[in-house]
Amino acid sequence: MLYFAVLYKHTLSAWFQQDDFAWLALRMRVHNMGDLLWALFSPLAQGTIRPLSERAFFLTFSSWFGLQALPYRLLVYVTALCDIGLLSVLAYRLTKSYTASVASPIFWITNCALASPLTWTAAYNEILCSLVFLSGFLALTFYAESGERRYYIALWMAALLAFGVLEIAVVFPAIALLYALLCARRYVPQVAWLLSLSLAFVGLRAAIQTHPRGDYYAIFLGAMPGALLTYSRRVLAASAPDVVAMLLAAAILAFVVVQFRCQDRLPLFLLGWFGLSLAPFLPLKNHITDYYLTVPALGLALLGAYALSRAAASDWRLATAALVLSGAYLACQIPETRKNSNEIWERSRVVKRFVTSVLSLHDAHAGKSIVIEGVDEPLFWNGVFDHPFAAVGVHDIYLTPDTVAKIRPYPELGNVADYTISPYELKNGLAADKILVYRVQGAVLQDVTKHYTQADLYGELPQRIDLGHPLMESLLGPSWYPSEGDYRWMPKEATVRIGVPHGVHGEVRIDAVCNPIQVSPKPLRVSIAIDGKTSEPIEIGDCEHIPPLRFPLKAPTGAREIQVTVMVDHTVRVGQDQRDLGLAVRSIEVAEASR
Repeated sequence: MLYFAVLYKHTLSAWFQQDDFAWLALRMRVHNMGDLLWALFSPLAQGTIRPLSERAFFLTFSSWFGLQALPYRLLVYVTALCDIGLLSVLAYRLTKSYTASVASPIFWITNCALASPLTWTAAYNEILCSLVFLSGFLALTFYAESGERRYYIALWMAALLAFGVLEIAVVFPAIALLYALLCARRYVPQVAWLLSLSLAFVGLRAAIQTHPRGDYYAIFLGAMPGALLTYSRRVLAASAPDVVAMLLAAAILAFVVVQFRCQDRLPLFLLGWFGLSLAPFLPLKNHITDYYLTVPALGLALLGAYALSRAAASDWRLATAALVLSGAYLACQIPETRKNSNEIWERSRVVKRFVTSVLSLHDAHAGKSIVIEGVDEPLFWNGVFDHPFAAVGVHDIYLTPDTVAKIRPYPELGNVADYTISPYELKNGLAADKILVYRVQGAVLQDVTKHYTQADLYGELPQRIDLGHPLMESLLGPSWYPSEGDYRWMPKEATVRIGVPHGVHGEVRIDAVCNPIQVSPKPLRVSIAIDGKTSEPIEIGDCEHIPPLRFPLKAPTGAREIQVTVMVDHTVRVGQDQRDLGLAVRSIEVAEASR
C-alpha cells in the first residue's frame, strides 16, 4: 500500500481533462426518467455502453460534487486499493505462495499501463473492470474448490456486472472457461454457460452498433500480430531496449513450457488471461494505448509472481535469475510509470487553472460572453475540445477566430470552428458591451477587450449561425422560440439570414435534434427554401440517429448573403408545453459540398 501511495503520489490531486468534461456535462441533459435511461444506456462515445463505470459514476458524482475533483479521485484510489487486496488474495489462492501474494500487486501497479487509469478520471473504467474481474475469478476459485452454489452465483454476478463496466467483459467467460479446462475440468459444463452472456452481448452490439467517424477505431484484422508485439513490449519493458523485452518474454515462455511439462497448467492459464483480455484491442491499430493493458497486465503480474515464487523455492541460481529479471522489469517500468503519471497530472493542473479562471471571470461579469485568445493546441485538445464549461451549464465561452485558425483540425474528432464566433458576432457583441476578450498569458488571463474594441473587425454576415447564441438573434426571423442553451426550437417554419462566400456552389448544413414523439406517428420531413426554390425534403425517422441535414445551394451571382427558410411538415406539443415544436436547431452553416 505504501509503495502504491509513493508511486502514484498525484492520484488524489489530479484534476479533469479531455473526455472527463463530456461525461461531467451528461447530467445537464437529464431532466426526467426517460432522459436518465437514455443517459445510462444509449450508445455514446464510439458506440460504447458503460452504465456503471462511466454513466452512473459521472452522473452521480457530478450531481453531488460538480467540478470538485477530490471525491472522484478518492473513489479511484479506494478502488485501486481494493484491486491490490483482491489480487494478493487471488495470487495466494492460485499459487499457495506468500511470495506470489506480495509480488503480484507490486508487479501490477508498477506497470506503465496503470499510469493513465490512476491519474485520469475518464479511465476509471479500467480500474473498476479490474476489480470485477478479480472478484469473479476469486469466486471461481472458491467454486472450483468447494462446489458451493453461492460461489457460482457470485461468479455470474461478477460476469454480469462486468458488462456494465467495459466491453472487455465479453472475454471474461472465455477466460473463466480456460481456467476450468486447465485447472478445474469437473466444472467445465457449469462455467461454459457463461458464454451465453458473451453471445448475447455480441448480438446486442451488432444490433445497435454505431460506426465511428474516421479510422481511429477502425478494425484491421491484419494488424493484430503487430499490435500484439507492440503491447507485449510495452507491458514487459515499457520504453526500454527491445533486448530487455525479449529476455523477459523468453523467461516467461520458458517457465510456462517447463511447468506445463510438469503437469502444472496454471502458468498457461495466466498467459491465456493476458492474451484473451488483450485480444479485443488488437485490431485497433490506430488506437494503441497503454491503458488497454490494465486488465491483461493482471494475468502477467500473477504469472511473473508465480514464476518468482517457484524460483525462490528452487536452487540459488534460479532464484538469482528470477530476482535479476524481476529487478529489470521494475527498473524499466517505474521511470516510465512515474513519467507518464506526472505528465497526465501536470496537464490536468494546466486545464484546471484555465477552466476555473474562465469560470470565475464569467461569474464576475454576469450577462457577458467571454472570448479567449491565445489557446494553444495542447490546451485546446485537453481543456477546451470536450466543452468543460457545459459541465456547469455555461455555453457562452468562445475562442477568437484567429485562435481557432491556428489549431490543426482533425475532422474525425470534430469541427474546431464550433468553438469560435464569427467576426460579425464579435464586432456586434463588443459594440453592445456584451463580450469581454481575454488572452492566455502563461498561467493568467489578460483582459484585451480594449484592443479588440479598437480593432477594425470584418463585419460581414457569418457563414455559420449558432442558434442558441443571443448575439445571433438579429439574424433570425420572428418565429424562432427563445434560446435554450446551445439550441432553439422553431415552429413549422423559420428563417435566418446567413453570409455566403463569393459565388459558392455548396450546401446548407443544419445541425438539429428532435423529440421522439415527433416521429412516432410518421417521419419528420425537413426541407429548406432559398429565393423561392424549395429543396427536396430529408426524412428523420429516428431522433437518436438523425441523418445529415445537408441541402444543395447555388447562391445568386454576386450575393453576399441569403435568406434560408427552414421548414418541417408537422409539429407537436410535448407535455405541458403549449408551443408548436418543429425542430430544435443548434446551427446552420453554408459550406462547400461534401464529397
